[in-house]
Amino acid sequence: MNDTFSNRLNKIGLTTEEILSKINYIEDDSVLIYTSHLEGLGTQDSDFDIFVITSKMPNMTCHLPSGKMISTSIYLPSVRLDIEYRSKEDVLDLIERICNKEENFSNGDLAFASKLLYALNLYNESEYKELLSNEIAIKLGQQLKKLAIRNYLIRATAYLDDAGKFLVAREFECSLIASRNAIENAIGAINAINGHVNFNAKWIPKIFLMATDEKEDFIKEYRRLCIYPTITKDNFDQSLKDMISFAQDLCSYIAFES
Repeated sequence: MNDTFSNRLNKIGLTTEEILSKINYIEDDSVLIYTSHLEGLGTQDSDFDIFVITSKMPNMTCHLPSGKMISTSIYLPSVRLDIEYRSKEDVLDLIERICNKEENFSNGDLAFASKLLYALNLYNESEYKELLSNEIAIKLGQQLKKLAIRNYLIRATAYLDDAGKFLVAREFECSLIASRNAIENAIGAINAINGHVNFNAKWIPKIFLMATDEKEDFIKEYRRLCIYPTITKDNFDQSLKDMISFAQDLCSYIAFES
């Protein structure tokens, strides 16, 4: 068992057997578990994502029935279990389409596929290996990286374009917000370039600031403009120009590196 995961279980006083006892699954299912701690992220209150990959979807009351995916949650004293039941056929199809370099996926599907690369098997190792062999995992990771860079850069440039239009229209506060959004998405792309693909927006800053091989001036400017900004009426114009300029620099860097 993964040391990070084992330490997390020990801290909250939970075992894999207790987790499995809370889940509906059958003999042919594969049960996987993911927590953001497996990516070097997470907090003491981070939940567990449980993925039950099945050929027979359960008939159950759930929170979010969505096509071939059923989602529900179980609240334990020490942690919340977010459980997703997904059709094996649907999961295999998603992996195949990503590996075949298709581009139109929901952010939810990409986030799920990314978590598969970090998830640990709790039940039915043979089914798990059939689903995600080492060769397929490498190819999936490569394509997810390309998709992350592409999608984050598209959003970053769209927000940057909005920032410029708002500036021309003298909607200065809207321009500032759009600039910040451009920067956040741009560093999401840079994270992927650096090898840490994650489609959950809340982790973008932490991943970026954890990087040890990124350009120091980018991190310094990000801290100055986005984490510890000092914006007043007197310096608002310059702050806005700095934000837009920084977003442009990040987008140019991504375009060059990718």
